[in-house]
Amino acid sequence: MKKKSVLYETDDCADFLDREHRLSLRMLFSEYEITLLSCILCRCDTRWSVPSRTRVYSFFAFPIYGNLHLSTSEGEMIVKPGEFIMVAENSMHALKIAKKFTHSEHFVLHCFIQDRWARPLLSRFPSPLGRLPDRTSWWATLKELTCLMTHDPKIGKLRGETLIRELLTWQLTQGPGLLSEAPEGDLRVSMVIDQMKRNFSSYDLSITELAKLAKITTVQLRTLFQRETGMGPKQFLQNLRMQKAVHFLDYTTMSVKEIATACGFTSDHYFHPAFRKAFSSTPSEYRKRVGR
Repeated sequence: MKKKSVLYETDDCADFLDREHRLSLRMLFSEYEITLLSCILCRCDTRWSVPSRTRVYSFFAFPIYGNLHLSTSEGEMIVKPGEFIMVAENSMHALKIAKKFTHSEHFVLHCFIQDRWARPLLSRFPSPLGRLPDRTSWWATLKELTCLMTHDPKIGKLRGETLIRELLTWQLTQGPGLLSEAPEGDLRVSMVIDQMKRNFSSYDLSITELAKLAKITTVQLRTLFQRETGMGPKQFLQNLRMQKAVHFLDYTTMSVKEIATACGFTSDHYFHPAFRKAFSSTPSEYRKRVGR
């Protein structure tokens, strides 16, 4: 007579992640919003380099052939195939092909990853360097994502945002987690940010009026904003308008002039250089690249 198999339940898996890792994952999925901008396959020779700069978006780079040399305010590192780098929004960085390589192939993802105070997630990882769980599989997935972003950007963005969460989840579970929990955000700054998000299209949205709303002086507002977000309120509002502009370019047929007005610019004459500074392309070039 055959014995029946018995399923024994165990709570061993409960110890797979410690408290720090669980909190980090909860933070990733509940507090941070991810918006993918682009996924590009770059083929470059030794003349290629990204000079020292900051950008309003975060980016990931995945070398396929050739090592990459990353410089940040914290130091320099070499990134090899099978590894990847992640650079947070508004972080100073430079990138080039490492010595002894005549060319490079690498995927690049550009995205926003922010909490409600616009604090970037990637700056809170112990290191900008990560390792792919299966490089061949991930390269194939990134190639598919590149095609999706070219032919069906809306679906590509959804797919890409899921992939970024998967990648960061892997990174969190392999390492020591985030350095620390985010400090509790100042409610006065949160109030001002909410006002900015509701009225970003207004030409009359001034720092003085925002300070009055929070019942503090303009000097206090600038100090609090710098502490909470790493930038002043004026730069925050400019970045917010750039993010809204990208959304309009991606999901509407509005003209560039209409988008400039909708984003609080009195003229597209001022909108064009602001967009180029943020994304290294004009609004029309960006729209053409994503297939609108």
